[in-house]
Amino acid sequence: MDTTKNISSWKLFLFFSYGFIFCAIISYILMFKTIDSKATIETTPAIKQINELVLIESALKKLKPELDEIVLEEILTYTQKYAKEYNLPLTLVLAIMNRESGFNPLAISSKGAKGLMQIMVKVHEDKLKKLKINGYQAMHIGNNIQLGCMILREYYNQTKEIKKALKKYVGGVQAGYYTDILTWYVTINTMILEKENNGKGKETIEQQGIQQTGRTVQ
Repeated sequence: MDTTKNISSWKLFLFFSYGFIFCAIISYILMFKTIDSKATIETTPAIKQINELVLIESALKKLKPELDEIVLEEILTYTQKYAKEYNLPLTLVLAIMNRESGFNPLAISSKGAKGLMQIMVKVHEDKLKKLKINGYQAMHIGNNIQLGCMILREYYNQTKEIKKALKKYVGGVQAGYYTDILTWYVTINTMILEKENNGKGKETIEQQGIQQTGRTVQ
């Protein structure tokens, strides 16, 4: 009898969990299409409940297991800082980074685009001058992320549309670029939500264990 009840409880838990993830994905897609140039950035309620960077770090480790932990920490620290400064969704910046360089800080394209965010240094000399850095320093993780966020914010302010802003960012016609970014954006956010739901599921199991046996389930 108890086993039947537990199975039913888990079915309900899984039903609501996947329903929550589906709704969250739709919300992310809508947010992705309408980034307000003046609005204050709000992280999703799900991410607010647990340290944001811990969730994202855990998701990215699963997505990119070969990525060095120190490099990952640097990437997340600066992405959080500059996504907030330039009022961009943090996971959107990460999605662009993944599409552009695969999180490789040393990436240099055949056209000369550099770093995590694939910055065309010659095109954005004004921004390097503003930040008082040179082309070599633009490869630095923090500088590169700041430049990428600065450029994307500028393009969004000009076009008022994220799709058009991304088209300007990539600097040409690349079929599927916008779709790739959106796909990675949803993928990263879904992984974060799954991590959070897994944490909630573990807490639920522990609570049930305490109630039934008087001790925490190991």
